[in-house]
Amino acid sequence: MIWQLGSSQTFIAGSIHALQENRNSHQRIINEIYKNAKHLVFETDLDSKPDSIIYYKNSNLSQEVSKTLFKDVKREWHKNELPPKELEKSKIWWAALKLNTANGAKKGIIPTYGVDRIIWDQAQKDNKTVAWLETTEAGLGCFNSSPIDEQIKLLSKATRNRKDEMKQLISILESWNSSDIQSLASIVEKDLAAYPKTFHCLLAERNNLWIEEIIEAVTTNSATLFVLGVFHCLGKYSLLELLNENGITAELING
Repeated sequence: MIWQLGSSQTFIAGSIHALQENRNSHQRIINEIYKNAKHLVFETDLDSKPDSIIYYKNSNLSQEVSKTLFKDVKREWHKNELPPKELEKSKIWWAALKLNTANGAKKGIIPTYGVDRIIWDQAQKDNKTVAWLETTEAGLGCFNSSPIDEQIKLLSKATRNRKDEMKQLISILESWNSSDIQSLASIVEKDLAAYPKTFHCLLAERNNLWIEEIIEAVTTNSATLFVLGVFHCLGKYSLLELLNENGITAELING
């Protein structure tokens, strides 16, 4: 899904961070915009390793969650053949993300085929200059600073409600491929209700930090392609709403 901002040469590609191979219905238009883009801007450096924020230094996972939850997490961790040594040192939210990623991989849904990764890797091959809006630590900081109850809920769902989580993931991918904005927006609202602090930080707070750079690109008519998670473009806290407040329209050009 790609939006053109005003009549400028600035575009936002609403990215999905993990996809199945050759299951991107928007690839043609993405390729066209990419070819003409002089600047590529991502959420973060995709090659950066976030080790400094994802692991405990003075604690371990089994001390941070209940015995029963840790037992269930350990079972799923080994079932997914994740590195045994990483389990205890993984923070609650990181363990949840790892399990969700592993569960998606069983269906062939992996970050290697994500929109942002495909564009990033192509840019490296084409020697195009890339930039990013924040450090990896800043992006993951919303999970790291979220309330413990929301982190535990995230981990519990990744462990005990795998089928429901997978069903939602499949729904997101199908809605994205068909440019079903209404369905995607309803999922955003659902996540905001389930994890209010976490998702307010992930979406509203980060969007407010990014918007000035996007507006500058539009006002200078910069040939820029911003590659940002599609959820940043949906709902009441979206970048599109912030742009509209600043008199900049956004047209979905592949809907």
